[in-house]
Amino acid sequence: MLRTLRLMLAILGILAFTTSVYAQEKYPSQPIKILSPFGPDSASTGILRRLGRDLEPLIGVPVVIINQPGGMGVVEAGHLRSANPDGYTIGMLAGIHAASHWLMPEVPYDVRKDFQPITQVAQFANLVVTADPRFRTLGDFVAAARAAPGVFNVGTMQVGSPDYLTAHLLKKSAGLKFEVVAYKLPADVVTGALRGDTQIAIQNYFTFQGAMGEGRLRPLAVTTAQRAPNLPDIPTLQEAGVPGVDTKSWFGLYAPAGTPKERVDFLNKNIRKVLANPAFIEWAAGMGFDLKPSTPDALAATMLRDVELQGEVVRALKASNPKGP
Repeated sequence: MLRTLRLMLAILGILAFTTSVYAQEKYPSQPIKILSPFGPDSASTGILRRLGRDLEPLIGVPVVIINQPGGMGVVEAGHLRSANPDGYTIGMLAGIHAASHWLMPEVPYDVRKDFQPITQVAQFANLVVTADPRFRTLGDFVAAARAAPGVFNVGTMQVGSPDYLTAHLLKKSAGLKFEVVAYKLPADVVTGALRGDTQIAIQNYFTFQGAMGEGRLRPLAVTTAQRAPNLPDIPTLQEAGVPGVDTKSWFGLYAPAGTPKERVDFLNKNIRKVLANPAFIEWAAGMGFDLKPSTPDALAATMLRDVELQGEVVRALKASNPKGP
């Protein structure tokens, strides 16, 4: 018993010493790394690069974006969880991390407990697009897929992403049978659609922007209940004849659990300044992003709601289709 007490006192002493060291050290005094669970060509990474660039003059140190895609965000989140909680390594968590709890047999962390929220960054609608000349509207695709069950493919990002779950909700709501093809990188979603490997694809505006501008991809619907501000002429899924589907993507920034509160507050204050810049807001809106800075508590509530929502969606989909998602 005495030995256990001594061990606990030693641990408390180490924690107190570590906290004291962090309190005395000037912060920040070295580059800050932001981990991203997506590839360098993703929309969210583009937002992070702009955020980092605008943040540097405010905090006086470089901001480095590190891409760690794969494994439904588990690779990146695992590195973030094990990082030193000193405020020099932070990372993006998003809806895909909420879904991973329900779609993967074992996840080595709990997004609700093992990370310290800093601020939400953005939310955005996803798009349903096609390169197939047969489909002028989403209704055209639905009718064709209903007439030929199992023939068509729908392209999305990796398993667990909001667009992946949207595809399965589309299948369930419209009573369709098609294959959902999950790609690792956004560029692969575009390539699959242009090559005809998939007949429709679901991802964000940033991913499809170039091919849409060239007329090679045609937007059919947005995935949210309201039309996207930057695409006011594109109908929602409900307006396009598929009721009951309302999905959006979001992401925020987190630190490892145990990061000193004063450093979290410092990051929150300065990141929110960047996100409130009218030039940044206008630039992000042009890519389909709605910047949503928040308090740490508000971001924690967003993640909790999304974990619960993703659980409901995944359970419902598994009940109706044991083979997926």
